[in-house]
Amino acid sequence: MMLCEWKGFLWVCAGVIGGAILVAVGLWVRLLFRAPVSDAFEIAMLTVLFLSILGFLLAAVLISEHSQAVRERTGDMPRQNTSSFTREEMTSWTKHCPRPLKIAAVALAALCALQLIGIVGIGTVEVIIEPGLSKTEMRIVLSGVIVFLSLVFPVVVSAARMEGGYEDQLQL
Repeated sequence: MMLCEWKGFLWVCAGVIGGAILVAVGLWVRLLFRAPVSDAFEIAMLTVLFLSILGFLLAAVLISEHSQAVRERTGDMPRQNTSSFTREEMTSWTKHCPRPLKIAAVALAALCALQLIGIVGIGTVEVIIEPGLSKTEMRIVLSGVIVFLSLVFPVVVSAARMEGGYEDQLQL
């Protein structure tokens, strides 16, 4: 049985990823307006970071299952260059995700990517040996986490919303 057929699990994962996006955005906004960073804040940040890694792994498994189903359906051999995907392949991963959700996720990822470029590109590089991260470094980490989670979320929601597995969808 493929992971894409575990609908209950995928809906729970989609809810957790959506909640992690909201928490990450909240933490990022809090870094802008409040100076002190508490231990609870750091624990929340590490939890969101851990959830982004798990979400990325989940999306990688779902994308792998989709690619395997497409290969079995078409009889194609695995490609030599697997580092790039066509636009059709990427849109098929999120075929069952509502369009407003896809637009919001891509817009949030783009905004955070621009923020990340702005922080890293405009800021100066300083080497300070201290325990813990500075507020700027925390914003960089949270921006990266939000980008990952925003791109993973539509893939998981699409897999949870579709009827059956990827093989069933390819035969329609």
